[in-house]
Amino acid sequence: MRIDHRACHPATRRALLEEIDTWAEQSTDKGIFWLNGMAGTGKSTVAYTLDERLDRQRSSSRVHLGASFFFNRGQRDRASAALFSPTIVRQLRQKIPNLAAHIDQAIDHDLDICLKFLGKHFDEIVEKPLQRLNESPLRSQFVVVVDA
Repeated sequence: MRIDHRACHPATRRALLEEIDTWAEQSTDKGIFWLNGMAGTGKSTVAYTLDERLDRQRSSSRVHLGASFFFNRGQRDRASAALFSPTIVRQLRQKIPNLAAHIDQAIDHDLDICLKFLGKHFDEIVEKPLQRLNESPLRSQFVVVVDA
């Protein structure tokens, strides 16, 4: 979900953005890059910058934006986690066509999965389908950007 936000100034956050780029390029078991810090330190700006940069990547690039979600207390649709999983799933399905069959299979297996609590929902229709997809080698890395 796109938001009205500004990206980092090109002369700032270079080291951090390079660290994130290196993390995204590597195929390791460290699947989460957790950026934390006090309020107002620029975490959302870094997340937006990453989202914007990955979204503009050429198709020849190895790393792509898989999906993004920006929580926002001031906007009803983004103030709760209700739309988090459905948004991520929709975006991933659009970017990774081979994933659709695995997501459909998970939903067919449990038609009430969307009514389950967020952790179970995310596990069954995002994480497990991605793991099944990873059983066959991907040429690309897909990054999911979440700003909460």
